[in-house]
Amino acid sequence: MPTKSTQLRKQTLHDGRKSRVEKLVELVFIKSPRTLSFSHRSLGSLRHPYSSLICEMSAAFTSTKDKITYLLEAFSDAKSEMQIWMRVERIFDSKLADVLMEKLKFELLLSSELLHRFEVLWSRLGGVSGGIISEDAYKQFQQLLYVVLFGIEDMALLPATRQFILEDYQYDSRGNIGVDFGSFANSMLELVDNWTRSRIVADYVEFVDRIIECYPASSAQSCKAHAPDEFTLSREAFFRGGVVVPKVECEQVVYNRTTL
Repeated sequence: MPTKSTQLRKQTLHDGRKSRVEKLVELVFIKSPRTLSFSHRSLGSLRHPYSSLICEMSAAFTSTKDKITYLLEAFSDAKSEMQIWMRVERIFDSKLADVLMEKLKFELLLSSELLHRFEVLWSRLGGVSGGIISEDAYKQFQQLLYVVLFGIEDMALLPATRQFILEDYQYDSRGNIGVDFGSFANSMLELVDNWTRSRIVADYVEFVDRIIECYPASSAQSCKAHAPDEFTLSREAFFRGGVVVPKVECEQVVYNRTTL
């Protein structure tokens, strides 16, 4: 039977994720500042601040069982939280055209360090061999991210997150079979933007390095991953920031970084 202190902690955390609009706006602009829009993501998505918020709050539990219970309740409550978050999303999106926000966004989009790391993950997820990441590979990777980011290796969270993963896949695949490199890179940018507590590019890079460490590669992949200036793909790939351009060398398409 739960103790009185445990029940009080649960109630406090429950109230915390049901904050007023003003508090949530403060969260996405100041405490855990966002640079990219998240209004197109569902609340339980790893790319939406609701997920990083409940993860932070769940850290107050010392018992893994209590932590899992809290997270399952929070994911279940996501639909009831939509209205208040929609207001936060509208406020945030209205500021995206500001000069400062535009500058911060392009610093991310044009970061060759981030792009290189996305290429490494792209390779390890099978993107090089087929030109896309398959639906199964995408979903397995997202499941791993929930485990890594929430720090829970228990399978209990998987049923609760399955729908959020499906919705992310549907958005990132854009009606196609699999996810191409451009969509994958933008999706990863949104994820890193949500879980990094600053707007400093170096912090984003450090976060992606943690993800890469959790997804080991074969020696052949590692060799490609450490190539500093080029990355060979069997099919067309692109990055919206425009920092990669294709060239044909020795009858192969090579994607070279450009300095913009």
